Amino acid sequence: MSVIDTEPRFQAVEAPGKGHRFGSIILEPLIPTTMLEREPEAQMLEVVQKKHVSHAGPLVATSPLPEEGRQKEPVFEAIRQRRSVGQLTPEEPTRAQIERMLEAATYAPSHHVTEPWQFFVLMGTVREEMGRILAASLRLRLPDSTSEKAQIQLLKERNKPLRAPVIITVAMRMRDMQGLLIENIEAAGAAVQNMLLAAQEMGLATLWRTGDAAYDPFVKCWLGMTPEDHIVGFIYVGYPKVERKMRVPTHHSIKTTWL
Repeated sequence: MSVIDTEPRFQAVEAPGKGHRFGSIILEPLIPTTMLEREPEAQMLEVVQKKHVSHAGPLVATSPLPEEGRQKEPVFEAIRQRRSVGQLTPEEPTRAQIERMLEAATYAPSHHVTEPWQFFVLMGTVREEMGRILAASLRLRLPDSTSEKAQIQLLKERNKPLRAPVIITVAMRMRDMQGLLIENIEAAGAAVQNMLLAAQEMGLATLWRTGDAAYDPFVKCWLGMTPEDHIVGFIYVGYPKVERKMRVPTHHSIKTTWL
């Protein structure tokens, strides 16, 4: 465990009337919130709780795992290292790598094992065809598709699918839907996360996109879907052209309440 500050930023007080056998706590800031917001993001991570009032243990910020610990926890390390990478090289991942991502997706949890996901793998010239669909759809939405500004927009839209050598579209068909919609969307999202982590493990870079295309009936029709079906995301897959950016997430203790 490592800390930056020697003074706690929050104090824990017992929550009255809860009666939970493990006890309950409420975190009250010891310093104004505005000060916390002005401090560097790294400082925000180091939330240290000295007073132990819950059987769940004190709320502390832990330092990154030592190198030997990382080697023993490859899944957690893949989670920590994964980043969205928008700049990819033209080099295509192998079919085996894409199929490994798809297999990982199928192990995602789903309520009553509904497995609501559907995958479309777009490679090669198929991406150009998708670009033409995107541009045609945008042209219908533009008030004046003949202007110079509109032509630039249309060209940009047409080239969007060419930003990655492989795009995996993750979708759900309503005709196959079982159970609550939200639960199926959650399952499909979990499938996407499995894919991203599998790609990270293989040294691939990914980017989870949605945007207007995910809700476009013309795009859905092109994929053989109905307007009522759902596109959960377009997963851009390839090899990174740039270094993965460092990310310091908000520490879990900031968004966690122990009851």
